[in-house]
Amino acid sequence: MSLTVAENELGLCYNSTIRYLEKSEITRTKVISCPDTEDYKTGKQEPDIIWYKECKTKLWRSVVVQKENTLSIEDVQEEDSGNYTCELKFEGKLIRRTTELKVTARKKKEGRKEGRNEERKEGKKERKKERKKERKKEKEREKERKRKKTQANSNYG
Repeated sequence: MSLTVAENELGLCYNSTIRYLEKSEITRTKVISCPDTEDYKTGKQEPDIIWYKECKTKLWRSVVVQKENTLSIEDVQEEDSGNYTCELKFEGKLIRRTTELKVTARKKKEGRKEGRNEERKEGKKERKKERKKERKKEKEREKERKRKKTQANSNYG
């Protein structure tokens, strides 16, 4: 196990050069884990973890649930962006991990399948137009044959 220790930045409970990064699309559910806490378990008992946002205790809204070493945020909103710090005590020392959550806009759902469906529809329209042109040409050729046949018959009569 490697351990990096850094001084917290002035007025913060973390050092911004040593933090984890997570991303979530708006309105999705995001689970943030308190990273690298396995070494701080005593027996089978999970360590008691306290979560902070921007280094302050927070009254979480009802869709934010803390369970063991995770913080689950349902229906992520823009205001959920920020730094989440988990804190635990181990052998009299405070251990902190900070994760920056970046909230992004939802991606458009036009996936490959929808794109292919559009291409198929366009191709189908083109083929339909071509068939219509061919039928029109065939009718014109048939008219021309009948006209020639009628003309030939009138020349013999």
